[in-house]
Amino acid sequence: MAMSSRQHSVLARCLPRAVVLHLLLSATFIRSARAVEDRLLLYGTQDPELTAAVGAQFEALGIRIIVPPIDAGEPAPRTTDSTVQTIRTALESAKQLYYAANVSRSELSLRTLLQSYRETLAQIGEFDLLRELSFWRGIALAKLGRSEEAQASFIAALNLNRDVLDAARFPPQVLEDFSRAARLLENTPTERLEVETATPGAVVTVDGKPVTGTSTTLGSGPHWVVVRALGYAPVVRRVRMAGSPIRLRPTLTRASPDELKAQVDELQRRGLLERNRVAVAAAWGRQRGHAEVLVVRRQHSPTGVELSFTRVRCADARPLSRVTEPIAGGGRIEPAIRRAVLRLWPDLAVAGKRRMPSTASERPIYKRWWFWTTIGVIAVGSAAAATAVALSERKTVIDVTPQ
Repeated sequence: MAMSSRQHSVLARCLPRAVVLHLLLSATFIRSARAVEDRLLLYGTQDPELTAAVGAQFEALGIRIIVPPIDAGEPAPRTTDSTVQTIRTALESAKQLYYAANVSRSELSLRTLLQSYRETLAQIGEFDLLRELSFWRGIALAKLGRSEEAQASFIAALNLNRDVLDAARFPPQVLEDFSRAARLLENTPTERLEVETATPGAVVTVDGKPVTGTSTTLGSGPHWVVVRALGYAPVVRRVRMAGSPIRLRPTLTRASPDELKAQVDELQRRGLLERNRVAVAAAWGRQRGHAEVLVVRRQHSPTGVELSFTRVRCADARPLSRVTEPIAGGGRIEPAIRRAVLRLWPDLAVAGKRRMPSTASERPIYKRWWFWTTIGVIAVGSAAAATAVALSERKTVIDVTPQ
């Protein structure tokens, strides 16, 4: 039976609403299912057998195991190495210009390097190179007779490291400006710098030296403040102490995946990765939006081999609970994993009342996303069919008024 224009109009209004309702319901159920599936992040093992066994046990409970490969293999080369090499080459060229009596070009080259790279050098901790650039620019400025600028550049270099000029290598005006800068630093009273951050585990350095607590005292002139925390992009501030205290409240933002990988690679290069396993796991979990992470290790004990499981809160890298389970003489690790799960998450499986399923196929059907999608499709189809039938059975009355 053909539908009238009115029936088409009603159906056109009802069907989109039904589709939107279905999509909202499906999204809600899928989001709930994924919240359960993405509940756990596995970290700390590069043992394929252990990873597969842990993944199978948790997958059976509707919890998807995710293994971040951020510390697999050798660390990648530092992307800043080429930048540092470029700056060192340019610095040597500027020195050659100075010794060739082309002091103006030497000063211009050094000024350009500082303007372009000083923040980058502070961020990656290359303070010796930053000091050398300021030091040599001060020498060039003093040679050009620009004493005030030369002293300011010498102060910037001396705040990073209290060097002493070799009197045999430089002319008297350079030595005089350098001595004035050193005396100015010695005679100027220090001021307090306070740095407060709410980021857990943040480390503050001033001019490349770690700060204990939230405050320190500094002499006059410029200083570099760097705030770092694993899993966050570093914050770099250049402050100038000029007779009054300064308070900083930097806000750290989460690092990108590439930045986090670079931080982990740096820990690996310095031999500090194993010591920072928990912090690395929490940082990776924060980046993915997880509330907690599970750090798993196979380790040796005086009584044999055991598995170590640590639940870590991602927000502040705080361990929530830790259990160890010995591996039986037969070497099977599945029983140890099951016992650990029962101890860490009693709500997931209660011993004696509910058997932990051993395969993912035993997950209840109502926890699967496609179940609710199918229900939604059937509901929308039924609603559309009912609407069409109801409209087709409605009688149409035509009022004909005689003329």
